[in-house]
Amino acid sequence: TVVAGGATVPDSVLLSGGAASVPVLPTLASSLTVSVSDDSSRAVTYGPVAVDPGAPYRAAASPAASDTLAAGDSLAIRARVTDFYGNATPGTSVQGSLVLGSGSVAPSSDDTDASGYADFVVHAGGALGALHVRVLAPASGAPDSIRADSLFFTVVPGPAVSAEVAAPASGA
Repeated sequence: TVVAGGATVPDSVLLSGGAASVPVLPTLASSLTVSVSDDSSRAVTYGPVAVDPGAPYRAAASPAASDTLAAGDSLAIRARVTDFYGNATPGTSVQGSLVLGSGSVAPSSDDTDASGYADFVVHAGGALGALHVRVLAPASGAPDSIRADSLFFTVVPGPAVSAEVAAPASGA
């Protein structure tokens, strides 16, 4: 039985010669405690044991505040990298790039923080239309559809700007 943390354990195992082997597969990056008991109410508790996150697996772009950007404007975006079980993977490199459209993503690479997030800024160029941004966790061995994610924006005209040019007053 899992007492604290997260793990997959079998409902029962074979007891042979007074010994049993209990496979434990940790699934949550936290402190893990497991209790093992037999039919005669004898129990042993193991733990707590620290469980670290697994290897980077999934990159997911957080939905942006807006799906439209005025030409020349910028918008902050985030990507989160997790292991196979959804645990944050701090210190993982994430690449941000522009796949389609006019503009840029900065920085081109960022390491995830303690919560598994990497931060980027998307800057829309002057060309109107589709803007496709991709984030990728290159250290992940998962298929590209899992280790990368995309955000799609539409670049629209910026607000109208006008200027008035006046001749200097006479005598000035």
